[in-house]
Amino acid sequence: MSESETSIEALAVSKVYWDGDRSLEILKGISFSVKTGEGVAVLGPSGSGKTTLLNILSGLDKPSAGAVKLQGIRISDLSEKAKADFRNQTIGFIFQFYHLLSEFTALENVMLPALIGKKMGSNLEARPKAEALLVRVGLKERLRHYPSELSGGEQQRVAIARALMNDPRILFCDEPTGNLDVRMSLEIAELLRSLFESEKKTVLVVTHDERVARITSRVWNIVERDWQR
Repeated sequence: MSESETSIEALAVSKVYWDGDRSLEILKGISFSVKTGEGVAVLGPSGSGKTTLLNILSGLDKPSAGAVKLQGIRISDLSEKAKADFRNQTIGFIFQFYHLLSEFTALENVMLPALIGKKMGSNLEARPKAEALLVRVGLKERLRHYPSELSGGEQQRVAIARALMNDPRILFCDEPTGNLDVRMSLEIAELLRSLFESEKKTVLVVTHDERVARITSRVWNIVERDWQR
């Protein structure tokens, strides 16, 4: 696989937590790559290290050993500011708990990444794109509703629209259907499928839900802190 085709690359990544002189090895020597425009699911039980891996891949946490490359860039070589700018412009995050700001409407929540990252200089520039994204995820009638006025599935759709606001190349999803019922989980899974199949974004989904994993092109399992492909 050429570097231009590689979106995510883990190079012998390990993570060890220390409590005094006691250590707990969460991840050990993980190496893999994900192609541009590929959808990959990481399955594993709670406590197996899935979220730790996701945090390391996205640059939110540092590995104890090894390295991560995103779009050919070794993220550990970046300063904290450069890393934050890179995440804002290159990565979209979708979490289990939505993390919407309660005092902002759905539309305002979606606009935030563009305004924070100065990709769009004003509300007037950001608003049309945010509106279009909310329409795309089926929330045309909910633009001016606050999170407390939305169902769990609707809030997750807002979160997906927000993740897409800066047109990221990579989407990291941490249990994106963990708080949803079966019907809504499948709808969100299909929405994610469209992002890598139709838009060629790289999508990595951490989940324990095999129904969500089925929409991806590859599935990896973490079992008892061992990486099994």
